[in-house]
Amino acid sequence: WQMVEKYLTQVDSLVRNLLSYSRQPEARMVSVDPAALLDEVASLYRTQAELHDVDLVVRHEPGTPLTLTLDRGGIHATLANLLANGIDACRFDPAVGKAHRVDARVGPGPDGGCAYEVVDNGTGIAPEVQDRVLTSSFTTKGLRGTGLGLLLARKSVEEHGGTISFSTRVGAGTTFRVTIPGQAPVERP
Repeated sequence: WQMVEKYLTQVDSLVRNLLSYSRQPEARMVSVDPAALLDEVASLYRTQAELHDVDLVVRHEPGTPLTLTLDRGGIHATLANLLANGIDACRFDPAVGKAHRVDARVGPGPDGGCAYEVVDNGTGIAPEVQDRVLTSSFTTKGLRGTGLGLLLARKSVEEHGGTISFSTRVGAGTTFRVTIPGQAPVERP
């Protein structure tokens, strides 16, 4: 039953991601504290990180705006995806004895906006797949992943007029950076 429950959870996640990616939901723009949002998402993943011996550290950089007008759900989902991926990169790292860590930071961004970074010291992303990470429904997780998380993250960030990028080294980890300009309007195609 545990295995069936696990697969049902994965199927549910896949269906929700497919629906979210294909729909054009109405953005719900609200005033959000970017640092508090990061804290909230990190609190959801703290237990998972601890279970896999990953140190999850959250930092607020000086100059982080106190509030921004954002689609809270979209940015929440983006941060959740980045943290989950960072923990998984550490969890499935074959390096023995490595002290795994995920650092999540928020700081000032362009035009009075904010910048989020999620840095892990896990497996890194192989050079031959790096160009597919943010552009297709690609996953390195096999059956454990849908390949839609980063596509949805990119979609949400771009709707805010922001950018998402990454740098990586195999065996050393990956850094994802999300920048969101201040008071950027969400535009729908």
